[in-house]
Parts: sequence; C-alpha cells; structure tokens
Amino acid sequence: MKRVIFVSPHRGVNDFLWGDTHGPDAFEGYAGLVTTASLGLSDALVREFAAWVDDWHEDFVGRDISGEMRVPVWRQGFDSAQWRSDGVALMRRLQDERPDLDVRNGFDSDVYPTDPAAHKTVWR
Repeated sequence: MKRVIFVSPHRGVNDFLWGDTHGPDAFEGYAGLVTTASLGLSDALVREFAAWVDDWHEDFVGRDISGEMRVPVWRQGFDSAQWRSDGVALMRRLQDERPDLDVRNGFDSDVYPTDPAAHKTVWR
C-alpha cells in the first residue's frame, strides 16, 4: 500500500503536505504535517509549491460576518479557478517525482472547496 499524502494549505502553517490519519504520518489520530525535505522533492517543485501556497495565504482571506466570526472567502478579483488548476498541476508533478506515494487533493475538501466556474468559495 502506498503512503497517502494530501496537498492542502492551512492558516498558521507554512507546510501544505499532510499524511493520512491512519498512516505513518498520523499523530494521535490526526493527519500529521509532512515536510517537502522529508520527501526529497526537487528544488523547482518546492519553490513552485511555495509560491502557490503564498498566493493562497494572500488571497484566501477572512470576511467579518458578525463582529466576531470571520468566514474565509477569496479576495475580490483573484482567479481561484486558476489557483486550483495550478494546484492540480503541482500535484501531478509531485506524483511524477514520487510515484511511490498516493498524492491526493486536500484543497477541494471541506476546508475551503472552490467552485472553479463561479470563482468563489463553496461551503457544504
């Protein structure tokens, strides 16, 4: 069985690779962070992922809805569909560099799914 790796940036951390909750990267039942260095990824791929994650940190922002609660939304005018497309392409490159891994999309999950046609966040 291949080691599962999810690609998914999150607030408060610069890393964006996560292991499966039941795999070798799990920590007390939670998905553990996986560093690019531990996977031995190429410098070029690491730089491109870093730029992609930086775009997310800059353009997936919180909107105040109640004076206390902030709902994450894409910054007005940001092309979230292109960001998503770039992320899928980077995932494919990661999979090509490490065919021994099972690379999965974590950025279309419940955390901050996007609707590429509408360029907006979709909450389920």
